[in-house]
Amino acid sequence: MKVFPNTIINFHKIYDKEWMESVLLFLSNIYNIVSIQDIESYYYNQKPLHNCCHITFDDGDRSFYTIVYPLIKKFQLPVSIYVSPKIAKTGENFWFQEIRDYNKEVLRTIINNKYPYLKNVNPKVSLNAIFKSLQLEQIWEVISEYRSIMKVVAEKRMNMSDGELIEVSNSGLVAIGAHTLNHPILANETETTAQNEIQSSILELSEILGIPVRYFAYPNGIPQIDFGKREMNFLKAMNIKLAL
Repeated sequence: MKVFPNTIINFHKIYDKEWMESVLLFLSNIYNIVSIQDIESYYYNQKPLHNCCHITFDDGDRSFYTIVYPLIKKFQLPVSIYVSPKIAKTGENFWFQEIRDYNKEVLRTIINNKYPYLKNVNPKVSLNAIFKSLQLEQIWEVISEYRSIMKVVAEKRMNMSDGELIEVSNSGLVAIGAHTLNHPILANETETTAQNEIQSSILELSEILGIPVRYFAYPNGIPQIDFGKREMNFLKAMNIKLAL
């Protein structure tokens, strides 16, 4: 592993407690583990950081609550997580969670029938990558058609509830930032949709937690591909201090 002088390391779904514990111990041994507030102070108040690491988790998968949260309490490690308030309140799942166990060939057939221009895409291109080229409305149209054809219903809740978010926020170890409402690739969406995904997620999350939301993570997160100046300006208007 290449060790950077200062770094942010991101996780999503965690499958194994022993593995996660070993990773946290490893990072703690080679880095000073810092909070997202320390990084904010670095940028805004010139707080020096040396050999530091901040640990983040995207999406709010329940594995954070069941596996990671007990470990960070055990080791007293600050982390940040980035979640959708809509998903937390409703118990719905993100689109990529819903399709995780779907039949890939059936999904490809539906996509090719609905969007013929995608038939020419190299078959080696992953299904997730194809979905990420679509708008949210198109993604859920594909999922709806799949459910109709395959006679399946929505998957059970895979993410943390609003009550669990409040609990981890109150621990003092977990800073919670917004991650849109529905996890779209923001650059694919209209200006109105992108603005609503960003701003409503911040406002609704702040309402759940009872505190201002200061941080945000872009879905997928590749600059100039998944987001650009438009999205950055929406965040500035909402007084977001750091976007990852």
